[in-house]
Amino acid sequence: MLRNLRFLAPQKSLIFVGESLCENNKMVPRLYYTGKLKKNVVLDREESRHVKVLRLRIGDMVELFDGKGTVSKGKLIDLEKFAKIEIFSSKKEQKLKPEVELWTAFPKGDRATWLVEKTTEAGVDKIVPIIFKRSVVVPGKKKIERLRRVAIAASAQCQIPFVPEIIMPTEFSKVLGKVDGQLLVCSKDGEKISEIKLEDKIILLVGPEGDFTEEELQALNKKQGLNLSSNILRTETAAVVAVSLVKYRKL
Repeated sequence: MLRNLRFLAPQKSLIFVGESLCENNKMVPRLYYTGKLKKNVVLDREESRHVKVLRLRIGDMVELFDGKGTVSKGKLIDLEKFAKIEIFSSKKEQKLKPEVELWTAFPKGDRATWLVEKTTEAGVDKIVPIIFKRSVVVPGKKKIERLRRVAIAASAQCQIPFVPEIIMPTEFSKVLGKVDGQLLVCSKDGEKISEIKLEDKIILLVGPEGDFTEEELQALNKKQGLNLSSNILRTETAAVVAVSLVKYRKL
């Protein structure tokens, strides 16, 4: 029978927001833009404010990304009210396989921020907060919206052209009937990653800090397990390790 990892509370963490790459020895900021691409585009209030925070000037080079794979190069041409960018070129990036969904319990406070930030950096494609019987936190709408912004910042920071989808929390009893991919339960009783033949779509399940209930364990009894470590891992650490192991197993 699968047993969940036991989880400990971590130190508080910070959100690092800085999104740039190095081109000809000059830092080029990457900004989030989801509008229609044309020769000249105008950024929204939030991204325009970000331009001012970065102290960009007219003529500075920038990159725009839409979180869905499209990255555009351009330069800043106006800073009157909202920042205006002249677009030079655009390209569409392809996602790496396997596609990875993270179904996870959420930890308290800043640990949830860290979980989203670091799994985004590791390349997760979708995050589904799961409500278990022993869940200690159920993020509300405002929290989810804030975590979506964290994911955007992390994608920009790490030059990832995709932003993971983060949906509203779902009860554990309702998700098992919606499995559309290879489900791997993160467990100390699971198999090593080298022993698992990965499919093109993986769903990783990370349980709550208080462990699964007997009823939840019975529901997962015949599901394939993934061993992350011989050590005890925190919820957010387990999530990051799991995503990293699976996402880059084939590289």
